[in-house]
Amino acid sequence: MQNFLSLLILGQTLNTFDLIVIDLLWWRRTPRIRFSKLPQPALYQDPRKHISAFIRAFIMYFAIALIDGYLLTLF
Repeated sequence: MQNFLSLLILGQTLNTFDLIVIDLLWWRRTPRIRFSKLPQPALYQDPRKHISAFIRAFIMYFAIALIDGYLLTLF
């Protein structure tokens, strides 16, 4: 249980930092996007895109923490 909580807190902390600092504060306010292969850079600055990615990552980090916590109880 302790490993599950530690991994979940670590994953969600990184996920929250990525959403708030990198995606919502930095990417949305940058005057130009340096990815030359993006067909429509304005879509990348849409906050809904970043929030939906945050929710998907939340589920992924939860699943990883659950699997890791279970595997460590077996050993």
